Amino acid sequence: MKYGVREEEIKTIHEADFNMFKNAISEEADGLISANWLEKKKTFIFVYYAGHGIMQNMTKVVCNTAARRARIFYPLEANLRALGHKKGAYVMGVFDCCRAAFVDPHRGGGQQAQEEGEDDDDYRNCFLIFGCKPNSTVAAVSTVATEFF
Repeated sequence: MKYGVREEEIKTIHEADFNMFKNAISEEADGLISANWLEKKKTFIFVYYAGHGIMQNMTKVVCNTAARRARIFYPLEANLRALGHKKGAYVMGVFDCCRAAFVDPHRGGGQQAQEEGEDDDDYRNCFLIFGCKPNSTVAAVSTVATEFF
């Protein structure tokens, strides 16, 4: 056990597709509910994402494979913010990815869709760090991890 964290509590996901992201977030949400309501525990969730990302109001990660086009982009930022809403949750996300603007030319003249809850300011239990400003990119050899940690 290192720093109060048991080895089995650390999850590493490589080459994630949409469903892998979705299942991991869902498992954490279920675990938060159980830990808080049944055991009265607080939970710290740390997510470090290194890979490709795009900006559509919030940061979405680019998944490796997708059977359907709609499953290419996973809304990781929105889902981490949602986890931060859960009682007993403390969420920290580090996005070591680009956040370049992405406009789908096949949807409504290129306008981006409104994200659910995007104007909600009640994210006091969610802290996000980005490797670049919105609508920008990170260097090919990013220094976020080495500078931050």
